[in-house]
Amino acid sequence: MASTYSKGLMALLAGPRVLPPRGCSACADGTRPGAGQNLTAAGDLVGQPAQGAEPPRIAGPTIVLRVLPGQTVTLPFGSTIALGEGTTMLVDSGFVTVEGPGARIANVPVTVNDGGTVTTLGRCCAAGAVIPSDTRLFAGSYGAFTLTQYRRAGVEVELFSGSATTGAGPRAGEVSTPAGRTANAAVGADGATITNVAGTLTVTTRRYPQLRLCNGAPPRS
Repeated sequence: MASTYSKGLMALLAGPRVLPPRGCSACADGTRPGAGQNLTAAGDLVGQPAQGAEPPRIAGPTIVLRVLPGQTVTLPFGSTIALGEGTTMLVDSGFVTVEGPGARIANVPVTVNDGGTVTTLGRCCAAGAVIPSDTRLFAGSYGAFTLTQYRRAGVEVELFSGSATTGAGPRAGEVSTPAGRTANAAVGADGATITNVAGTLTVTTRRYPQLRLCNGAPPRS
């Protein structure tokens, strides 16, 4: 059973000037204060877009498009993405906010939005502290916080409730749904480029996007 961090961890995440504990030199992803990047009081990296704000609902005529496995599509802000059961999607650029219990997010920094709960599937870091695997984290009254990689391992979490935001980093972000589970994602302010690796992926957007295959070639008509 996943353990639950108490208010002590949340207080650690809330501090705008958190010093990492000894032995956390392994968190060499630049998230510690003094390592070239700063953390806000909520634990987010300075310079990232504000998290937790949902894009406005799409007004006027919309386009609903099925993205086939192997296809890549670039979507504008406000677009939504529906992931069917057993689907794997890559986030090649931009940011998306994911909702859906059971959805897994991997490879890149993940911001757990206010009110969201995730379970870690491997070691990761938050505000300079090492978070063990199989730990349930809740973004409560202290607000959102960001999980980053531990050593060379990519971040991997399972969404329990609420939402989490992820995007492309050193590697493409990955969002997947197991059998019997679905998820939805909203495209962030700068838009996003996504790839359907496997499964069923449906997008709703304001204008017809340009599709291409993973190798950059347009799909066959």
